[in-house]
Amino acid sequence: MNISGVEKKESTKKIFWRGLGCAAVGGGTLGVIGGPLGVVAGASLGVFGVTSVHVGDYIIRTFDNMKQGKQKEENIKIFCQKFDELLQLLNDYRTKLNDDDYGQLIVAIFAVGMATANADGNISEDERNAINEFSDLINESRLPQEIKYHILNYKANPPKLLDAYNETKKVTICNSNVYTDMIYMVANCDGEFSNKEKDFLDLWEKIAKSE
Repeated sequence: MNISGVEKKESTKKIFWRGLGCAAVGGGTLGVIGGPLGVVAGASLGVFGVTSVHVGDYIIRTFDNMKQGKQKEENIKIFCQKFDELLQLLNDYRTKLNDDDYGQLIVAIFAVGMATANADGNISEDERNAINEFSDLINESRLPQEIKYHILNYKANPPKLLDAYNETKKVTICNSNVYTDMIYMVANCDGEFSNKEKDFLDLWEKIAKSE
């Protein structure tokens, strides 16, 4: 079925946020993730039924606006590696931490994602619909109500870079690279890495290195 570039980009964003939400709440993706990922979820290779293999397969067929050849392949490889590592991190910490500490990690990751999505001062309706895929799963989870409140608040009021950075300082259990990886993935999940998003990542890394 032929779909337009806009629809493809929206689907890619949705599949990213939905996959992240499934990983965050520890639920399987079968019946939750549609499209190409839904087809392969039944033959899951990973804990949540969504791995870099699945995401990579989807991205390869949807990131058609990337430069062709080696650059496109390298971008896909990097994205999938970072996504797979984040899924594994969430799986590990979900079983090791209490609900409050784990919830704070989810809030920090989400705050970074929202700040990145709003790097140019505007979040499109398509992207907001994609982010809803994540927040809806969190809202239906067993995470504490306070955590759900923070997620909904950041969704309605995207934090600035420094606010998101300060949120990550409340979490001391994981490597700070998880946040730079989140910036990279949110910025690239539509196949485009805008100049404002690059500036956002550069400033984030500059602040992190100054401490």
